[in-house]
Amino acid sequence: IPVFAALRLAKFNANPIQKSHFIGLPSPAFALAAVSITLVLMEFQLDNYKIYYPFIMTLFSSLMVLNVKFLSFKFSNFNIADNKLVFILSLLSLTSFFILIIMGIPILILPIILFLYLLFSVIFNFLNFDNDIILFETMSGDLEVKADHEFIEMRFPSRPPEKVALPQTIANALSKQPKEVYKARDYILMYPCEEDIQQLKVDASILANIDLNLGGICVTAKGNTTDFVSRFFTPGAAIFEDPVTGSAHCSLVPLWTKYLKKDIFHARQISKRQGELFCQLINDIVLIKGQAVKYSQGFIEI
Repeated sequence: IPVFAALRLAKFNANPIQKSHFIGLPSPAFALAAVSITLVLMEFQLDNYKIYYPFIMTLFSSLMVLNVKFLSFKFSNFNIADNKLVFILSLLSLTSFFILIIMGIPILILPIILFLYLLFSVIFNFLNFDNDIILFETMSGDLEVKADHEFIEMRFPSRPPEKVALPQTIANALSKQPKEVYKARDYILMYPCEEDIQQLKVDASILANIDLNLGGICVTAKGNTTDFVSRFFTPGAAIFEDPVTGSAHCSLVPLWTKYLKKDIFHARQISKRQGELFCQLINDIVLIKGQAVKYSQGFIEI
């Protein structure tokens, strides 16, 4: 038991991003199991079942080191919809506590709570009630990512662009000149229609001589079937045209909010691969939702 507990503790410490769940049965839950089983065997004099005690303890010990999710009582927020299983489990545990006290069998309180915890952890695994918010520390600040039903939702800081003159080097690289130019981190070039964005040719060899620091060049226009379309180019990068650029929408969304007088958008980045985005401006935050295909799943241990 101490060996499994030590392995479980080391495993948890090596994986600190767990928020709505633990990987492996947490040690306090194992302690609850050990105490509950011992008390029940002693109280009800189940001597014939004591032979199974080592096997039961071994089973619960092994649960501490399995790659299985167990429900956590850590809250990312106190929204009932985001923490429904924890709220229901807490309510049922309290209800069971008072009922068993009234019935005069408090010895069953711990086993019932343990059973409820294991049951809700099974529900958590198989019904995928995982509402983790993952926080990435980036050069531009913290990036919050969460699963929202069939979408992946990201929260970015809004980066409203300001109207500027277009550098001659960028102008020389374009097959057609924009009607307006803005800049925040990236240059935002506005065109009259979607066809201009589709047909635009950009000379990477000319732009190789310009230094935009961490920025790039984004071209955009009102879409035919979406609110707006865009393409994004990064001079000097290994991939000159980025297929889908979430960060560019930190400037595109506040810019199109100004032009379209709305704050919820259906956008499409019309690179060769293309990407569909659903965006919303909330004060100084840009919410971006999109769909993704799972490529791989696994664990990285450092």
